Amino acid sequence: MAALQLEARTALPLTEISAFALRQGEAGTELIAVGDDDFGVLCVPLSDDGQLGESKRCDLWRKLPMDVVASSDGSQFEGVACDGDGRVLVLQEGPARVLVLSRRLDTLLHTIRLIVDPDEPDFGEKWHDDDNARGEGMVLLRDGHLLIAKQRKPIRLIEFGPPGADPLGVSPDTLLPADASYDVASRDGEVELAVLASWRLADGEDEDAFESINDLACDADGRLFLLSSRARRIACIEEALQADESHARFAEVWDLPDGTPGGDDDRPEALALPFEGAALVGIDTKKPGDNVAFIRGVST
Repeated sequence: MAALQLEARTALPLTEISAFALRQGEAGTELIAVGDDDFGVLCVPLSDDGQLGESKRCDLWRKLPMDVVASSDGSQFEGVACDGDGRVLVLQEGPARVLVLSRRLDTLLHTIRLIVDPDEPDFGEKWHDDDNARGEGMVLLRDGHLLIAKQRKPIRLIEFGPPGADPLGVSPDTLLPADASYDVASRDGEVELAVLASWRLADGEDEDAFESINDLACDADGRLFLLSSRARRIACIEEALQADESHARFAEVWDLPDGTPGGDDDRPEALALPFEGAALVGIDTKKPGDNVAFIRGVST
C-alpha cells in the first residue's frame, strides 16, 4: 500500500463537512463544500498550488422550499457536483434526491428524485430500511445520468438515469466533460431517475479495505476515486465500470497519513482532486477547527 504525505492542514467555517466538488469560473478554480448539518454552501477560491482563499458562504435555508428544509436531521447534504455552467447539484441522503441550483445558488432549478425499487436485487430493500445508509458522493455522467455511492449496508456504486435508458457505465468517455451542461430532462422542474446498473466492491481485499464510501471524485484523466470515513482510506478504481459487470476493483489503496485531522468521532467525509497527485480531504467535525487536509501522493 503506497504512502501519502500530509502537506498542510487548514480550517473552513463549516461543521460536519460531508462532500467537496470543484468548479471552474472566470476567477479560476473554486472548491465547493457542503455539510450534512446545516444548509450552508461554501465557495472557496483554490490556487494552483492547493491553497484555499477566503470562503464565501451561501445559506440556502431561505432559498429552498419548505419541504426541502423541514427536517429534524439537518440538511442531509451528502454529495455535491458542478457542471460546466457552474450549476451546483447537491445530494440529500434521506429524501434520496438531488437539488439542482443556479450558479449563484439563489434559485432551485430542478429536483431529481432517485427511485430505487425495493425489489432491486441485493440492496433495494436495504435502501428503504435505512435512510442513513443511502447515497453519499456523486459524479455527473453524460445524458443526465448520475453515479452515486450507497454508503454502506451494503456498499454499492449505483448508476441512475432516465427510467428505461441503457446504462452508460463509468469511464472517461461517459463522464460529463468539465465544460458541459448536465442534462436535466425535467417537467415542471422535477424529474425521476431510476437504477440502471450497480457495482459492488470486488470480493476479498477490496471489500475488506473499505467499510463505507463517503465521497467520490474523478481526476483529470477520468479515473474514479473513493473515500472511506470508517477505514480512513482513499482508493482508485482499477478501470472503467462496465455496465455488464457487477464488481469494481481497486488499482491502488492509500491510508490517510498521520496528522490528518479528526479522530474516532471526526471522520474524513469529503474528497476533491485539484491536480495530479494531490487531494483535499474534508473532515466531519462537530466544532470549528482544522477540518481540511491537503495531501500529496494520490496517483497511480
